[in-house]
Amino acid sequence: MPSKMSFLGELTCWHFLLPFSIIFSLYCHPSFSLSANATDQHALISFKDALISYPLQLTASWNESIHFCKWEGITCGRKHQRVVIINLTSSKLQGPLSPAIGNLSFLREIWLDNNGFTGKIPEEIGRLSRLQILQLSSNSLSGEIPKNISGCWHLKVIDLGINNLTGRLPLELQSLSKLQYLYAKQNKLTGEIPTQYGNLSSLVEIPNSLGRLKNLSSIELCTNNLSGTIPMSMSNLSLVKFDLQNNQLEGELPLNMSDTMEFFSVSNNSFVGHIPLWLSNAPGLQVIQLDDNNLTGEVPNLGGLKNLQNLLLGGNQHLGSGNSGDLKFVAPLTNCTDLQVLYLGDCNFGGDFPPYIGNISNLTYFDIENNHIFGKIPIGIGQLVNMEQLRLMGNQLSGIIPNTIGKLPNLYKLELGWNKLSGEIPTSLGNITMLSTLSLASNNLEGLIPFGLANCKFLDEMDLYSNNLRGYIPKEIFHLGSGLVHVDISHNTLTGLLPSEIGGLKSLIFLNLSNNRLFGKIPLSFSSLKTVETLDLSSNHLTGKIPDTLANLGSLTYLNLSHNDLEGEVPFQGVFTKENGAFLEGNNKLCGGVQLVLHLPKCSIKQISQKSQMSLGLKIAISIPCVVLALLVLVSFFICNYLQRGRKDASLEGQKTMDAIPMVSYKSLHNATKGFSEENLIGSGKFSSVYKGNVDEQCDVVAIKVLKLQVKGASKSFIAECDALRQIRHRNLAKVISSCSGTDYNGNDFKAIIYKYMEEGNLETWLHDCSSKANEQSSELTSLGLVERVNIGIDIACALEYLHDECGTPLVHCDLKPSNVLLDSDLVAHVSDFGLARFLREVAHAKYGMGSEISTFGDMYSFGILLLETFTGKSPTDETFINGLNLHEYVKSALPDRAMEIADPRLLYNEDTSSRSSHISNDRILEIVCSVLGIGIACSVKSPRERMDACTAMKELRSIKASLLRTMQH
Repeated sequence: MPSKMSFLGELTCWHFLLPFSIIFSLYCHPSFSLSANATDQHALISFKDALISYPLQLTASWNESIHFCKWEGITCGRKHQRVVIINLTSSKLQGPLSPAIGNLSFLREIWLDNNGFTGKIPEEIGRLSRLQILQLSSNSLSGEIPKNISGCWHLKVIDLGINNLTGRLPLELQSLSKLQYLYAKQNKLTGEIPTQYGNLSSLVEIPNSLGRLKNLSSIELCTNNLSGTIPMSMSNLSLVKFDLQNNQLEGELPLNMSDTMEFFSVSNNSFVGHIPLWLSNAPGLQVIQLDDNNLTGEVPNLGGLKNLQNLLLGGNQHLGSGNSGDLKFVAPLTNCTDLQVLYLGDCNFGGDFPPYIGNISNLTYFDIENNHIFGKIPIGIGQLVNMEQLRLMGNQLSGIIPNTIGKLPNLYKLELGWNKLSGEIPTSLGNITMLSTLSLASNNLEGLIPFGLANCKFLDEMDLYSNNLRGYIPKEIFHLGSGLVHVDISHNTLTGLLPSEIGGLKSLIFLNLSNNRLFGKIPLSFSSLKTVETLDLSSNHLTGKIPDTLANLGSLTYLNLSHNDLEGEVPFQGVFTKENGAFLEGNNKLCGGVQLVLHLPKCSIKQISQKSQMSLGLKIAISIPCVVLALLVLVSFFICNYLQRGRKDASLEGQKTMDAIPMVSYKSLHNATKGFSEENLIGSGKFSSVYKGNVDEQCDVVAIKVLKLQVKGASKSFIAECDALRQIRHRNLAKVISSCSGTDYNGNDFKAIIYKYMEEGNLETWLHDCSSKANEQSSELTSLGLVERVNIGIDIACALEYLHDECGTPLVHCDLKPSNVLLDSDLVAHVSDFGLARFLREVAHAKYGMGSEISTFGDMYSFGILLLETFTGKSPTDETFINGLNLHEYVKSALPDRAMEIADPRLLYNEDTSSRSSHISNDRILEIVCSVLGIGIACSVKSPRERMDACTAMKELRSIKASLLRTMQH
């Protein structure tokens, strides 16, 4: 039996341990975590309630009948049943990120990338001290990166790439001693690299760092606004990828960097100095992109880079000496058997054309345009069977075009213009059935135009001007299936009749056959060129009368028939009534027309009588078939309209080269704008200023866009705009009248594009400053009415449908907004400013950046937001949009019940007699507004592939307009 003392000892011990045993048992009991569980559950429900949309119904399981640890995308810890992981990657979630996420105190991983989260990153995330992974990339988050993320001291990965974040990288992140990866690419971050980041000794991948980051393997901070220089201490890092393209960085490139590098891109910055030699000693390099900088000197030998795929050096205007030997680095590239892209254009390279280029067998893109290269194009060029774009224009190449070029089956762009090539055009070009662009202009070519070009079914641009070509224009090229949009065969010695087959070209926009020896009458079939805008037949030997039907070509804005042998009365309609529309000088037998415009002598009674008799005979001869044809067309129209409502507009106006439109001098523009005075300034942007002026005292007022060439990127913007404008034309796109490229009075480079002046300014002014707009302009409207706004939406949708679907290669505008929508005197909308535009075929090419996300979906998002802005009167940058709210969400949450609150009040004022829809009831107006806003929402949804396309949007808007007009008639 134990002693009393021992019993008391045991009792005392148990008495002491009893509270702990009770506490332990309670802690282990499931009910102990009830309060903590309630906190996590409430936080998750708050997270869900903040969402606007979750199309995949991933949160459908989030209800109280199921424990939250079993909810979709949620992982809990085994011991305490607390949320440790949220994984909702690519779940199509939309809306703000709830601050309640900061209450999930056990959270270790957040995976919310590739969704539609908007607004700011909640500062409450900084309370998650256990957080190791923060993955928020590919959303639409804005604002600055919260400084207190540094409170998540266990963080290893931060990925904030592909958002709209602004400001600087927080200095406080230097305290994250365990951080291994930091991604921030494709945002709008500014400022220089924080040197304190060098203390992050555990980093493996970070956009901005120094030589102390010993584990750093990749730097990706492309497409931001970063300035400053690259710290030379980076040369000690074992980097694999280095991507700083599309920033504002300057200085010299590091003299030494890791030989483990595989991807090195600093395109489109302001780097100077020589190309560093270390590049030739990094055997794993696959991509080198140094284009569009200010690099100088020689190109090192890169032949040892066996894995090299892309080498982009173009756009460095002082790279090379302009003398022999500049291209000696190309010979060793024959060892780079994987090389596909070689971009050397717009540099200062001289010397012979590399004869061994044909040995780089996998080459798909070769560009040496605008250099000082001479010599012959080698026969071996035909070995490049994978070649898609061959751009050699703007050099001093001589000799013949080798027949072997016809062995390149994948070639779709062949540009050999502005050289000194001679001989005949190879008939083998007819074998390149994929060819879409053929530019051989300004050479010394002779002989016949090969009729075999008719085999090039995709040919849409053909420039053969300024050569010595002779013989007939082969009619075979203009077959019925031809998609030719731009044809320039001017300044040759061609003879024969104008092929009547030209009249069958349904997409033709630009035709220049001037300065040849063509004879005969202008074919009546030319009256079928419904899309042609520029028609130049001047300086030939054409005879007979001008067909009256040319006056009926509504898209024709420039007609030059001067210096021929035409006779008779000139028509009184269409292009013949416009100043600088028709040019007829040098035809001494012409008479009549609009006297104030053409200044021709009046026709005699005999001339008028002959014309009348001829007209009567023609009317009798063609009246019956015309009536029959008209009936057939009418019936066909109604059948097609029934089967395919909203058929695409036939308003294409196609391609026009900047070279072919009339050029004006700097002096003319200087005088027209009163020395580019402030009183003539009507707008200014980052890359250009726009002035109003009158180049000719008898001309209409024009808009003169003058490039700010001293601004980095302005030249690239000008090239992009010219590249777009030379290939597109549509009634709802801004129309180019002329251009200027030269020097100013101080010897500085000067470039300008002259557009048709739009009397009613831009849409942004009408939406947000309509009172001053009405005072400044001639329009009687004080604000845009309902009909006008619907029409503007239709006009813009038509323009986008043309750009995306109908102009050959899809063109993405990339900068659609109200300030870039101009209105003429009839309030017809014209999309302008193509400085950021990109052709999709070229965007997809490695030259324009690997993994580019430019697409037509981006334009449709901008169009959707523009529609919402037009019918609500609210700017997407309105100061009321805070805490994650944006224009899309603002409208979506209000429809349909609160439409009255969000509609532009100016649409609902019945006493406003300026609006053509002023007599419609407010209820009906709101119904129309709701329908249009629904289209805007459908176009601006987060998921790109779910957005409404331009064709559908145009059809829907036209249907709304038809309904609106029926209401007005009743």
